[in-house]
Amino acid sequence: MKKTLFLSSLLLIGLSTNACINKEVNLPTSPQVYEEQPTAVAPMPQAIPTPTAPVATAGESHQLKTVQGQIISIQERSNGLVFPGYPGKIILLQVFGQDCPYCFKEMPIINDIKRRYSSSLEIVALQAQEPMSNQVASNLIQKFQMYYPIIDKDEARPLLYLMNNTYSWNGVLPYTLLLKNGVTEYSFSGEVSHQELNEAVRSLL
Repeated sequence: MKKTLFLSSLLLIGLSTNACINKEVNLPTSPQVYEEQPTAVAPMPQAIPTPTAPVATAGESHQLKTVQGQIISIQERSNGLVFPGYPGKIILLQVFGQDCPYCFKEMPIINDIKRRYSSSLEIVALQAQEPMSNQVASNLIQKFQMYYPIIDKDEARPLLYLMNNTYSWNGVLPYTLLLKNGVTEYSFSGEVSHQELNEAVRSLL
């Protein structure tokens, strides 16, 4: 698992051995996007803070329907995402796949973080593989207690584009962002440990 600290900056992410290579994401951007990558990885670099914060410019606004039927408003920014429905909350943006075992392994960790910081944190999930049937979505929600908004692949497509273009996300699952006040503060590429995620959330309180 690779962790990247964002201090109002966007750093490139890499592959992890504890991750699924998401070959199901077929966004028509450039040819190299979401290609299968070799499993060997270089040593992970340390998170590097940038000396100055870039100006956060507003981008496109999205109204996305969740598998539960609600509408989530999301506003793009140059250094993150704004969730108007959750003012003042830390947002854990979880990108998972319906057939990703590493994503399933991470679910109990995310649920425990949600319980610990329920007053300060909200979770929004994006399913990035092939679109789920209603039955598959219902089974995942029940099995892994995913009692938070889940946006399926077709609806999530604009945000998947954004992650590719802004964060150079290459389809590794799971992929997790922590945002505060519309700014991306942490990125986790591949499986994240409970300690790492807990420490990251605590640092944003």
